[in-house]
Amino acid sequence: MCKILTDGIDNSVYESHMMKVIFFALFAGIVLPVVAAEPLRVFIRAGKKTHGPGAHDHPAFLRDWSKLLKERGAVVDGALHFPTNQQMNAADVIVFYAANAGSMKAEERTAITNFRKRGGGLVFIHDAVCGNNAHWFKGLAGGAWQHKHSRFFEGRFDVSYEDKPHPITIGAGDFELDDEIYWKLHFDPNVQILAKTNCKHAQGSPQMWSLEEGKARTFSSIPGHWHVTFSIPQYRAVLLRGIAWAGHRKADLLTTPEEVKFLAKPKNGPKIDKKTGKPEIP
Repeated sequence: MCKILTDGIDNSVYESHMMKVIFFALFAGIVLPVVAAEPLRVFIRAGKKTHGPGAHDHPAFLRDWSKLLKERGAVVDGALHFPTNQQMNAADVIVFYAANAGSMKAEERTAITNFRKRGGGLVFIHDAVCGNNAHWFKGLAGGAWQHKHSRFFEGRFDVSYEDKPHPITIGAGDFELDDEIYWKLHFDPNVQILAKTNCKHAQGSPQMWSLEEGKARTFSSIPGHWHVTFSIPQYRAVLLRGIAWAGHRKADLLTTPEEVKFLAKPKNGPKIDKKTGKPEIP
């Protein structure tokens, strides 16, 4: 290193100080991007299949979306049961797609509450908003089904996004699909409704929403009855955005440009053969 002339300062001391400055500058330049680029860690809490062909196929979702999320750069774990403490500690987001996911044991409630307190993200899909205590569960899932009170309709309906902007639904266009809607749910007063349906059976009923409490984030989506629904590009894009957002990442971390394109100009989803759970061939 060349000598730098200074008044009243020992050159060796000055050079030592400059070496430290350069070292920390290089260290910051190398290390910080690595920290920012850490992959999103996702745990999929699935469950047993509960319906006929193509419907409520929780194990198939675990299989297919574990593969999809890994391909998109996430670290993925999952099971057909509630995560262990070790699995929760290794997750940024827990995706619930299981029947009556809200029916949790006391120790599971404690574990999920602690997970949220540290900023853990939650995603609830379709029948995962059901449970045995809707008034407690709505504070976790944002909205919750109450047995013998809430209602459902299986068929074709519209998904109409709210005008209020949100990272999950920004730029998304309305579309129709064959799936299942819920209404007469119980909602936490702090939810932000992201999408409703204008279906005559449930006029104006929320079908997607988000909830933020402290550092915790929740995204919930009622569509997800048919396994085929997860293959509709614009719906897949919204769900991927919801997972990334819940994990405190940029919303489009997991989406592809093609999916975002479909999100902006969606085509209506296919009609579903209820006997097979597969798209009808025109």
